Amino acid sequence: MKTTRKALSVLLVLLMMVLCMEAAFAEGGTVGTVTWNYDASTKTLTFSGSGAIPDYPKPDERPWRSICSSEGCLAVVVEDGVTDIGTYACYYLGNNEKGRLQSVTIADSVKTVGQSAFQDSTELLSVSLGNKVKSIGGSAFSQCYKLKTVTGGNSVETIGSNAFYGCQALQSFTLSSALTSIGYSAFENCYKLEGVTLPAGLKTIGKQAFFRNYKMTAVSIPDGVTAIPEKAFFDCSSVQTVSIPAGVTSIGDYAFEMSANSDALKTVNFGGSETQWNAVAKGKNVFGWIDQGGNHIPRAADKTPTFHFNVAGASVSLAATTSKVRITNAGGTVKGSGTYEKGTQVAITAIPADGYVFDGWYGIHAVEGKLTVLKYSNAIQAITLNESITLAALFVKATSSDFNVTVTAAEGGTTTGGGMFHPGQTAQLTATADSGWNFIGWFDGDTKITSSANYAFDVTKNTNLTARFEKVEPPVEPKPSEPVHSHVDENNDGKCDGCGEQMTGGDHCPQCGKIHKGFFQKIVGFFHKIIYRLTHLFQQ
Repeated sequence: MKTTRKALSVLLVLLMMVLCMEAAFAEGGTVGTVTWNYDASTKTLTFSGSGAIPDYPKPDERPWRSICSSEGCLAVVVEDGVTDIGTYACYYLGNNEKGRLQSVTIADSVKTVGQSAFQDSTELLSVSLGNKVKSIGGSAFSQCYKLKTVTGGNSVETIGSNAFYGCQALQSFTLSSALTSIGYSAFENCYKLEGVTLPAGLKTIGKQAFFRNYKMTAVSIPDGVTAIPEKAFFDCSSVQTVSIPAGVTSIGDYAFEMSANSDALKTVNFGGSETQWNAVAKGKNVFGWIDQGGNHIPRAADKTPTFHFNVAGASVSLAATTSKVRITNAGGTVKGSGTYEKGTQVAITAIPADGYVFDGWYGIHAVEGKLTVLKYSNAIQAITLNESITLAALFVKATSSDFNVTVTAAEGGTTTGGGMFHPGQTAQLTATADSGWNFIGWFDGDTKITSSANYAFDVTKNTNLTARFEKVEPPVEPKPSEPVHSHVDENNDGKCDGCGEQMTGGDHCPQCGKIHKGFFQKIVGFFHKIIYRLTHLFQQ
């Protein structure tokens, strides 16, 4: 009897342990009105239902933490119906051995991404934001070191402090036209982020917002911004042009300071007068340098930017997309964003990624974020900028009916313009010669097509063209002419009267090249002088 009781007790304990383990590693459940589910085969954590994923100030209390830590988590999907992602909801998911979070997909129903929601997702590569997200909380994606692309987010109004801090690999993120506020250090140390255009409705920029964004080439402050805070664009070492509207009333210390000896910054445009500027730019070392020792020093005089006043500017905002419904920041790259003086002719360029075809420049709906009407058909398009514009380059997957234009540069230069094209679409090729080389022409095999470095043609077949260059031979330096001087030794001192070179009789002088008098000639000359003097004496 006692043995039976002991056996039952052991079984009961084992059963409780199993139940506890199952509870600890549950693969699904409900939190509030939201259901979560973990798919072990794909290591995907999915949230569905309606309402908000709760806040978790203590991340260890999240019910999905155990299974994700044990089995790894590669993807998070927030489905339609969920309205908010709470604080720390998906903070530091997964483990190093079985995989950490790599992709996040958020449905259009989500309105807020909470504080630190995906912070420290160190293996995260891509984020697809819903187009109704209005707020990205502080540190939401902070220190996601490998995050490369963020797509969507066409309705984002506020980006919190440190939201993308330390996203060192982030290359593209189109700021929403609805954006009004960028928080402190929101994009600090996003070293590779390029093509950033501050939207027209922006009102507030936080301190150090774009600190050390090395790929930024132009900064255009929107009209609604009245203050540029301390170190807002500190050490953005590739910025060439800064445009500031007349409505800005203060610029903080070191706002545009760069590393010592940087000469990238060429132009500063200000919408007001020079007198206004002097009253505004009172921050310390606003456009100065900082040396390796951390000392703030003024720019060298020959590397000071040119200032233009009373400049009326207009902006070009460009995006890349593979969808007409939402901006995806995929399929290719775009160039030409920035602020320019009104009336300037600006070239915008769309460059398809491998396997994609450029399908046109489209307008973007200011509220819904979808594409509107076709504006331009050429990938490289010149625009006379009379007002601010926003455009998206649409890229579509290439099909078997499309043609490939392959361009190759022979030694001595570079080329652009190749890729996939629709039948009848215009290819625009450019060849650029290196220093010391000249462009010869575009060749199809050995047949020369054109001598023009810029070549446009309608694509009707697969085409393979080569740009050829020739080396420029340096001009032959003329030899210096021989010196002109006397070349005989009338003084009989054994030296050339012209160059003074000590010579033996009959040798060539290395300076004048002539034969000097030898010993015999010197004796004859000596006796000639004696006879001349005696004759002169007797005549007296």
